[in-house]
Amino acid sequence: MLMSQLAILIGDATLVGGLVLLLFWLRRYIGLNSLFVAIGAIQYLQVVLAASVYVEILPNVWVSPGSAALFPATIFAVLLIYVEGDANGTRTLAYSLVISNLVLFAISTLAAQHLRLDHQRNLLDLPPALFQQNSRIVLAGTLALFVDIVALIVILEAISRRFGQALFLPVLATLILIMALDSVLFATGAFLGQGNVLEVMVQGFVGKAIVATFYAGLLFGYARLVEVPGRDPAAQGAVTDVFALLTYRQRYEAARAEAIRDKLTGLFNRGYCDEYIPKQIAHAKRSGRPTSLVVIDADGLKQANDRYGHPEGDRLLRVIAETLSEMVRVSDMACRYGGDEFIVVLTAAYGRAARVFAERLIQRLRVRSRALDPPLPWGDVGVTIGIATYPTEANSVGDLIALADQRLYQGKRAGGGRVTGGEIVTAASPVASA
Repeated sequence: MLMSQLAILIGDATLVGGLVLLLFWLRRYIGLNSLFVAIGAIQYLQVVLAASVYVEILPNVWVSPGSAALFPATIFAVLLIYVEGDANGTRTLAYSLVISNLVLFAISTLAAQHLRLDHQRNLLDLPPALFQQNSRIVLAGTLALFVDIVALIVILEAISRRFGQALFLPVLATLILIMALDSVLFATGAFLGQGNVLEVMVQGFVGKAIVATFYAGLLFGYARLVEVPGRDPAAQGAVTDVFALLTYRQRYEAARAEAIRDKLTGLFNRGYCDEYIPKQIAHAKRSGRPTSLVVIDADGLKQANDRYGHPEGDRLLRVIAETLSEMVRVSDMACRYGGDEFIVVLTAAYGRAARVFAERLIQRLRVRSRALDPPLPWGDVGVTIGIATYPTEANSVGDLIALADQRLYQGKRAGGGRVTGGEIVTAASPVASA
C-alpha cells in the first residue's frame, strides 16, 4: 500500500509537470500567461490539499500531495522561465505568487465565515476549517516561497558555474537545495515552539526531494527530446536556446565574452582594449603606480600570407597569442589590436620590467617556433616591440599609445626583431624573415 501511495504521488507529479512543460512549450504561440494562470490554480489546490490530505509514502513518512507534488511544480515552473532567459517573466511570476497567496487567504477566510452563519446551504457539507487557514502558516508559506524563488536564481547561478553547460546535475542540485531550504523555512516559521517542528521539516523534505528528483529528470528529458538546441518546432529554425543550457546571466556573460574576444587568437580584441587602457591609466593615476604599454608587431606576416597562404599566417598569429597568454599576469591584459599588431598592458610595471617582459617574449617565441610540428615554412616567429610607460614618459592615453607606436616603427625601420623603449634601446637577435 505504501508503494501505491508513492506511485500515485509520482502520478500527480507527472500530470502537473507535464502540464507545466506543455504550457511552457506553447509560449511560442500564446505567451506565458497560460502558464501563470495554471500555476495560480496549482497554488490554490496546493493550499487546500496541504490543509486536508496526507498520505504515507514510506514507513512513518506522511506527506501532503499539495506540498510534495504541487509545490515543487511551482518551483519547477520558475526554473523553466528563468533558464529560458525571461527575467521579467521570472519576476512577474514571483510577485504574482505572493499576491495570489495573500488574496487566497483573504477569500478563504471570508468563505469560512459564510459557513459559520445562518441562512446558507452547504450542499457538500464542507467544514469551515477547510477554508479557515492559519494566518501564521499562510504568512510563513508566502515568505518562504518568495525566498525560495530568489534563492533558486542565486543557487542555480553558483552551481552552473561549476558544471559548465551540463543540465541535469545543476538542476537536480538546485531543486534539492531549494526543497531543503523551503522545508526549514516553512516548518520553522509555521510550527516553531511546537513539539513536531523537526518531524514536519524532515518529512516535508523527503516528499519534496523525491518529486524534485523526478522533475529534474522530466526537464532533462524534455530538453533532450523536445527543445533540442538548434531546432525550433514552431519556427523550424534555431531555438531561442532555452537549452543552450545557459541561464540568463550566464548567457549574457557568454555573449559579452564572445564580443570582446578576437576569434582567431582568443585574446581580447581592439574594442575591449580601447575601453580597458583609459580605465587602467585612470586607476594608475589614482594609485600612483606605473603602467607600461607593450606594442608588438609580427614580423613578416604579409610575406607569409603571400608566399605560404593565410593558414600559415594564422598559425604565426596564434603562436604569438598563445605565448602571450602564458606570459601575462592575471592583472595584465593582452589583446590583438588588429592585423599583425598586439598590445599588452602591464600594470604596476616600469619600463625596465616591461623590457624584460618583451625580451623574454622574443626568446620564448624562438623556442616555441622550433618545437612546432609541423614547423613554420620560414623558421622562427619574429616580432618587433615598442614600449612606453605612464607616467614617466607619457601623461595621457593618447600620448602613451603614440609613443609606443613611434618606438615600434623605429624598431621596424631598423630592421625589426628588436625591442625599442623600456629605458634602453638595443637590438634583439634577428629573426628569419619570410
